[in-house]
Amino acid sequence: MLKQSNLIKLVILIISMVLATAAFSIAQVAPVKPRQTHDAQSFFDKAYSLRQQGQYKEAIEAYKQGLRLNPNSAYYYNELSYTYSLLKQDAEAAEAAKKALEIQPHNAYAYARLGYEYNILGKYDEALKAYNQAVLLDSSDAISYAGLGNLYTKLKQYDEAIKVYQKSIALQPQNGQTHFELGYTYLEAGKNEEAIKV
Repeated sequence: MLKQSNLIKLVILIISMVLATAAFSIAQVAPVKPRQTHDAQSFFDKAYSLRQQGQYKEAIEAYKQGLRLNPNSAYYYNELSYTYSLLKQDAEAAEAAKKALEIQPHNAYAYARLGYEYNILGKYDEALKAYNQAVLLDSSDAISYAGLGNLYTKLKQYDEAIKVYQKSIALQPQNGQTHFELGYTYLEAGKNEEAIKV
């Protein structure tokens, strides 16, 4: 006859074997899925690398694959928007920026991207709204002010363009392109002496 302590050990051993067998069979039936955000990040990293190498179409596909796995990343929709822009696919770039704003409605960069794309597409009223929202959300973004200046210059609203170019230069004085655009705007406005000073 088995001693009571040996009986307890035998019961514990049998229960352990049953649990181990059950765990093994569950693992065989339902393998653990890899973390989707980790997988998405690998696509985003690949997309960035491809874009840096000038392989824009391939980068777009990698961004899309990552966004299928992690569709709630405003940051990567902005990156997709920028990459479309490099291919001059401005309608697609605008759509990606709008998707970023659906996810993150107060994303200044997405508004700036949208303003840029609408400006390129000739949708000036929409571009003006988007750029104004961008600088409202981030008043330290010199590039958004410069984009707004470019738009105002196209619309021949030179005084407004000069004001926002000056804000852009105050924020980023080393940007030669903005100085050039301010000088050009002064010339367009008939302010030749101011243009020479820039």
